[in-house]
Amino acid sequence: MREEHEGWSIAAAEPREAAVAAGVERAAGLQFAAQGLPEIATAEPTPEPLLAAAAREGRLLLLYDPEGAVAGFALCDEKDGAAYLAELAVHPRAQGGRRGAALVEAAAAWGRRRGKARLSLSTFRDIPWNGPYYRRLGFEPMPSDAVGPELRAVRDREIANGLEGTRREFLWRSL
Repeated sequence: MREEHEGWSIAAAEPREAAVAAGVERAAGLQFAAQGLPEIATAEPTPEPLLAAAAREGRLLLLYDPEGAVAGFALCDEKDGAAYLAELAVHPRAQGGRRGAALVEAAAAWGRRRGKARLSLSTFRDIPWNGPYYRRLGFEPMPSDAVGPELRAVRDREIANGLEGTRREFLWRSL
């Protein structure tokens, strides 16, 4: 199913598109250097085999520009009984025009199709295109008692990978 947005479209990825998604993640990640996070700017993207597996499972949603080139993606999952937005990346050349918001809505639709009542994510609370952006899209901080073992494992991995836990937060919104 392909959703159209003013010449741009969103559709489930094919496994062969995993490498392109990884390239988008790398380009989008470069913006973190200006936020004092060079380790994210230089980090390896999500491994292609994981992205290809997500594509086979229908969990990798791609944003295509009007010429058909991949310009962004949403990597969906399930954690603690809710839909989970594991990664959202939009290539810098494609940012603006509510394209990231369209990907978030596509991830929300993915969760609704699976009967989930909420969409959650982990993000930086202070980076403009992270926590503040998701709040504008209707996300709210998760109460600590709603963070289950799978999300705690996400946070543990983030910290083990060098992300400062105090700058991170879990957000969620109803579907």
